[in-house]
Amino acid sequence: MGIFSKKQEVDLEEFCSDFYEKNILNPIIEGIDAGAVFVDTIKRNVVEVDDNFTKINSQKLADEIVLLRFELFALAWLHQFGDKLAIIQSDFTMGLNKLWKR
Repeated sequence: MGIFSKKQEVDLEEFCSDFYEKNILNPIIEGIDAGAVFVDTIKRNVVEVDDNFTKINSQKLADEIVLLRFELFALAWLHQFGDKLAIIQSDFTMGLNKLWKR
C-alpha cells in the first residue's frame, strides 16, 4: 500500500466550518463574490422566463439560496457518510444556524 491510499482522519466540525465559510457563506473566488454572481445569474435567467420575478427581493432570494445550499450539502453528506455522521453533521450545522441570523 502506498502512502496516499490510507484515509486521513478529519475533524467534522473543522471540515464543515471551513466548507461552509469558503463555499456557502462567503464564496469569494479571486476577489469576486461568487455567491452574489450566482444569485444574480439565477434571478436574471428566471426573469427571462417570467417578468414577475423582477419583483423578488434579491437579498431574500440570496438568503433562500444559502439555505438550499446547506440542505444540498447535508443531503450529499448523508449519501456519502451515512446516518450516524449525518446526524452529527446536522447537529453541528443547527448550532451554527442559531449563530447565523440575517
